[in-house]
Amino acid sequence: GKDFSFISARSVLIELNALIAEKAGRLKNEVRRKYNNNFGLADAIIYVTALELKAKTVTADLHFRQLKEIVFLQ
Repeated sequence: GKDFSFISARSVLIELNALIAEKAGRLKNEVRRKYNNNFGLADAIIYVTALELKAKTVTADLHFRQLKEIVFLQ
């Protein structure tokens, strides 16, 4: 709807590729094992994509709290 149009008009869409998918899968498993949380594959894909683009992930999702290059919204 209206919100999606607003966001998509101001966003750059990045295609998922094999490199990002592989890194995301490994990261998901590592974070789950190391921090015992339910960090999801979608979260990992978002995070790895940002790292590949040398960008920061902006989120309020506490699953990201142990990771670097995160900007937390309050």
